[in-house]
Amino acid sequence: MEHSFNLEVLRLSRSQMANLLDKFSSEQLLKIPEGFRNNLIWNIGHTIVTQHLLVYGLHKHELKLSPDFVERFRKGSSPNGLDEIEFLPIIKQELNQGIEELEKDLSSLNWDQKPNYPTSFGISLTSIDDVIKFLAMHEGIHLGYCMALAKNL
Repeated sequence: MEHSFNLEVLRLSRSQMANLLDKFSSEQLLKIPEGFRNNLIWNIGHTIVTQHLLVYGLHKHELKLSPDFVERFRKGSSPNGLDEIEFLPIIKQELNQGIEELEKDLSSLNWDQKPNYPTSFGISLTSIDDVIKFLAMHEGIHLGYCMALAKNL
């Protein structure tokens, strides 16, 4: 399946997230405004971890992120306001290069593994095509959270 549209959506989303990281101080990136459960840096890191877990993890490829990074930003984790900032260089690199790397991997790795991963949205991901489509939606949701957070900093 052709993924160019969804990859472009991911690129645009990540570009906007990168702009938010550049706009705010470390203190602001870590702030959790009243009415929110997470901060800007957690939401952005979470989108990166989710991409790696769903793309590489579900298809039995080696994760390209450290276990510490994955644990800090995976589903069910929450920011502690202390060590998220140490991951900022990795986050910025992933925002700038992660989708290009994913695009290369889509044409060079084996995607025959057929996962059956039920998402919290009530749909199951059963192929790399499903995963790429889901990621565009997932990142859009978190970009929306990031934009709302930014208005409250």
